Amino acid sequence: MFEATKADFSRRTLDELLGLLSGATEDETVAIFTELVERFEPVVKKCWRKTRNVEYQDFVNEVFERALGALPTLRQPKAFPLFFRRIVESVTGNLMRQAMKEPSALEEVDEVVSAVEAEITVPLIVRSYLEYLGEREQIVLELEYIYGYTTEEVARRMGVKPGSVRKMKSRALETLRAVVDRDRRMLERLQQK
Repeated sequence: MFEATKADFSRRTLDELLGLLSGATEDETVAIFTELVERFEPVVKKCWRKTRNVEYQDFVNEVFERALGALPTLRQPKAFPLFFRRIVESVTGNLMRQAMKEPSALEEVDEVVSAVEAEITVPLIVRSYLEYLGEREQIVLELEYIYGYTTEEVARRMGVKPGSVRKMKSRALETLRAVVDRDRRMLERLQQK
């Protein structure tokens, strides 16, 4: 292995980071996991907003503690988005059940877990594959899908016209579709073995 700096990890793709975990020293594992937290906390925060009566720090800590504990079971880095989505959904349900005062309110938990599933899927996939895009395309998708800005707000922040943002977004999504589709086919072949 190598002695890596924080900057080394921030430039790596998700697949590379997850691949490095198996042979990482304790310090490198901490650095890699810190990078994963920094990348995915905005997605987790977006999901937390759907919960009720759950403290943000409790939610984030539980999600990332479970993810760290379960990462050794992740055999294929390409499956990380689904793996992480299931963790976030599970934490949502568990923490909401604990926070509920009345048993009759438990029906609400299923609704919130469904809302979290809908909320997390696209941002999680986008965040997982941003490294495959150019810098401006990364910014467009991150601002829109992870932070929730409108096309017009993204255009103002970037100092370009909304039409330019739509073109960058379209190109970026086309690239992501190709990468995600390639990874999905690879995972399907691996499951058939």
